[in-house]
Amino acid sequence: MGLTALILGIISVIISIVPFCNYVGLIPAIIGIVMGVVSLTQKDDTYNARPLAITGLVFCIIAVVMSIVWSILLLLPLRYAIL
Repeated sequence: MGLTALILGIISVIISIVPFCNYVGLIPAIIGIVMGVVSLTQKDDTYNARPLAITGLVFCIIAVVMSIVWSILLLLPLRYAIL
């Protein structure tokens, strides 16, 4: 699950960079956060999934923050255009 969180984090960061696709990037980011937390709480000794889960969580959190920032930056001029 740590590898899944990492892949979803990378995908969501790439999608969140694109200005009008930032809402689409939230979906894999939230799923990646859930997968990363589940991977961190599991006792899995088959391979070392903890660094992958932590890295995936970091990427997913960055993607969520980027989506929120892009949303604010894109909606702010619309607010002033209406006034």
